[in-house]
Amino acid sequence: MKKTTIAIALSACALMANAEDVDFVGTAGAACGFTNVVDGTLNVIGTSATTATGATYDVTNNDPNGFKVVVPQVTTFAVAPGSATMSGNLTQTPALASGANFGVAFTGNDATGYEADLAAVGVDSFTLSVAATIANPESGSYTIRVPVTCVAQ
Repeated sequence: MKKTTIAIALSACALMANAEDVDFVGTAGAACGFTNVVDGTLNVIGTSATTATGATYDVTNNDPNGFKVVVPQVTTFAVAPGSATMSGNLTQTPALASGANFGVAFTGNDATGYEADLAAVGVDSFTLSVAATIANPESGSYTIRVPVTCVAQ
């Protein structure tokens, strides 16, 4: 009799139990950022400034087909001695070396700049080499600055 009463009591408790899912919802904003940026170095000889060591950088994005890397046209030195100037456009060789979007090629040219679409989410490693012709070369320090960006498509 006690076993039957206990079984009926437990069954009644089970029938009265209720459950409800409690959800937590959040949204991750689209993001694209740079890490591991290593500046390149130049060989400057006469009227020529060329890459001695290429620049490298990583780009991380979290939105498939949401971003592209842009390497703009460059026509001036960031730093140059005296009256030295860049003659024409900077010659640039951007490349996607490895990562989630490996195999994607940059499109564009030195006169308009370059772009690479980031179709896949993840980290990509890029390289950049440059070459410039110097008008009125003088002795001193030269800096070429390429303001690479990651922008929404």
